Amino acid sequence: MLPKMFVTDFGDQIGSYVTFIDTNYNQFEILVERINGSVYLTTGFNAIRDFYDIRMGGWVLMVFFGLSQFGINVINRIGLFVTPPTFSLPMHFEIEKPVAPDFVY
Repeated sequence: MLPKMFVTDFGDQIGSYVTFIDTNYNQFEILVERINGSVYLTTGFNAIRDFYDIRMGGWVLMVFFGLSQFGINVINRIGLFVTPPTFSLPMHFEIEKPVAPDFVY
């Protein structure tokens, strides 16, 4: 859940999806759900855990850039920054979006 103070100040700049971008430009798309005035980051968030192999816990330090984009650093459970894997082309993780069915008349 995003902090209420952040949502009050920047909630109108958060769309249905946000993108987390690490220091090596790997990108993670995360679904945003709004429930009773609160904003939750849901589907897609587990890709970060798997990508950084932080199964025993950790933190994601987020910096809001605007336009539904956050820069991130990942910190493991003993407080050390986790170096993001490097690829010749940065990884882009996208979540599957629902598709409206075609109606036949």
